Amino acid sequence: MPETPKRKLSMPFFSHAKLAIIVLNLKGHVIDCNTSAINLLGYTKRELLANHSSKLLHPDDVMGASKIFARFINNSGKRSFIEYRLRKKERRSVRCFSQF
Repeated sequence: MPETPKRKLSMPFFSHAKLAIIVLNLKGHVIDCNTSAINLLGYTKRELLANHSSKLLHPDDVMGASKIFARFINNSGKRSFIEYRLRKKERRSVRCFSQF
């Protein structure tokens, strides 16, 4: 499947959302994030954009999250819900909930 071109999300709900939003491409690479995600995790935007989503996950959550993400991709976008932990820059974890 061809990679979709990187698009900057400029909608007000994205840039001003109180919730942290991290946008991934179909391969799991971070392609955009909002200010709330930067503030929550402590990374710069450049650091987040240089990461694959698996590098941000708590090591114990990588396998489960990867399976759910693969199922989402393989089922043509069938909705999934997942609870996992992301690692902040200082290595503490924060519990997250996602629906995609």
